[in-house]
Amino acid sequence: MKKQLLDILACPKCRGLLSYEGTYTGDRLQDGLLTCSGCDIQYQVLDQIGILVDQGLSANEFQWEVDVSELNDFDAVQSAYDEAVAADVLVARAKLLQHIIDRVSTRPGQLLDMATGMGMLFREVAAGVAAIASPVRPECLATDVDSSVLRGTQRKTADAGNGSVASFVSMDSCHLALQDEVIDTVISLEGFANIPDGPGAMAQAARVLRPGGLVIFSTLLLKEDSPSFQLAADHGHNGLISESRVQEALTSAGLEITERQDFVSGQWAGCPYDLLPLEGDWFAHAVFTASKPE
Repeated sequence: MKKQLLDILACPKCRGLLSYEGTYTGDRLQDGLLTCSGCDIQYQVLDQIGILVDQGLSANEFQWEVDVSELNDFDAVQSAYDEAVAADVLVARAKLLQHIIDRVSTRPGQLLDMATGMGMLFREVAAGVAAIASPVRPECLATDVDSSVLRGTQRKTADAGNGSVASFVSMDSCHLALQDEVIDTVISLEGFANIPDGPGAMAQAARVLRPGGLVIFSTLLLKEDSPSFQLAADHGHNGLISESRVQEALTSAGLEITERQDFVSGQWAGCPYDLLPLEGDWFAHAVFTASKPE
């Protein structure tokens, strides 16, 4: 993580400012401790990844069942998933990714990817930003509550030659370790639908956004009378998984929708790696853009 992030990070528990003691590699924090000025809690920095997660606050958050910190395992998981998904969904995913990249890669300021996971979106954004010759380009920050998957994404980003534009900090999307109004653009690929408290995470995105900032995110949409939606509700993941729920969460967070685009919809063909949707149920993958009023 870049040293300049110390200007915008905060303790996830009390939002106190953080100081660092440890080693550096160039302009990056390498290995050491971040100490909160408000509650004296310390957080580790390990191999350039800050671990800003409070175990008490984040005890019930999603953790990956497989370790994808190593590149061979990372690639194997990604390949297996791609082979199991229908061809039209893969084509739509590529278009969806490009849609987001086109809108964010030239926006200056600080870009935050929430619930980065394996970085399918973040790695493409980092590649697009790295290709820009102009100094007016975003600083890219990837975050995930699970530091293991973030480590794999860090290594994959560096392996592609784009590590210079990226920082990685493990944090809970419902308890972002960031100060108020320090982010210019928030992105997420299906992240808000996979967070148990999706609306709470959206409220956090609005909190850290500067006035005039944008949230651009993709999400799975289901019909609220479907078995898939009921299953999502049973698992506590129905907060942003229908059109009305997305609108409600954005409005509650004080954000205004400026654009929506669907990239694929129809009956889900099934995938053994996905809990949702259920095979045969209607689904859509959509991208929403919302702004924080000036």
